[in-house]
Amino acid sequence: MFYEFNDSDISENFAISCQDNFSFPAHMHNSFEYITMLSGHANIKTNSNEYSLKAGEAVLIFPNQVHSFDMTEGKHILCIFANDMIASYYSKIDGKIPLCNKLTPPEYLTELFKTVKNSSGKYEKKGVLYLLCNEFDKKAKYTVSDHRGILHHIFEYVQKNFDKECSLSGISHKLGYDYSYISRYFKRTVGISFNNYVNAVRLNNVCKMLDTTSKSMIECALESGYRSLRTFNRNFKEQFEYSPSEYRKKSKS
Repeated sequence: MFYEFNDSDISENFAISCQDNFSFPAHMHNSFEYITMLSGHANIKTNSNEYSLKAGEAVLIFPNQVHSFDMTEGKHILCIFANDMIASYYSKIDGKIPLCNKLTPPEYLTELFKTVKNSSGKYEKKGVLYLLCNEFDKKAKYTVSDHRGILHHIFEYVQKNFDKECSLSGISHKLGYDYSYISRYFKRTVGISFNNYVNAVRLNNVCKMLDTTSKSMIECALESGYRSLRTFNRNFKEQFEYSPSEYRKKSKS
C-alpha cells in the first residue's frame, strides 16, 4: 500500500522508501515524486501519457501533475521531495511540466538513492536530488503547465474533506458544474468513480495511521471519514483481502 506524503509528514520536505508491489489511483500533490524501478514492471500514467517501466528505468513527476501507479510485482525506490530542496532547478521550470517524464538514470545515481535515508543530512539529500535534476534536464523538453484545471480542484477538495462529508454533489456545487457532468468527467479522466476514489483515499489514510500510530481500528476509521465500522471493514477486506488488524500485524512484522 502506498500513501502520499503531505508536507507536514516529510522530514525537511523529503521522504524516501524502498517498496514492493503497490497500485494507487490518479492523484496529484505539490511535491516532486521520483520512482525508479529496481525489479519487475510497472505502468505509470501522467496526465495524457502512459509509461511502461522495467528495471533500471524511472519517472520524475512534477508538482501538480496528475499521476497513477500500477505495479503487480516488483520493487522500486520512491522519493518525494518539496520544491525548496532543489530551489535553483525549480526556479528554471516553475510553471512548466515535461513533455516526457521518463528517464533511464545512470547506475551510479540509482546506487546513491539506495544509500540516502530520511535521516541523512540535508546537503547529502540535496546533492543527490540535484544530480537527478541534472540528468533529467539533459534531455527534457518542457511545456506550460495548466495545473489549475478541474481535476486539481477535485483532488484538492477530496484531500481537504475525505475525513468528513465528501460528496460529488458537494464538489459539483462548489465548482458550479452539473453533477452528472462532473461524474462522467471524473470517471473518464481518472478511470474510477468519484466514490471509489474517495474510498481509496480514506483507506490510504487508514493504512498510514495503522503503520505510524497505535490508535484503535475504530479511531483510524472515524478519523478517515468512515461513519460505519461495518462498511469500513468490508471495504478494507475488499481492497486488501485481509482485515485491518491483520494488516497492522503484517506491517509491524
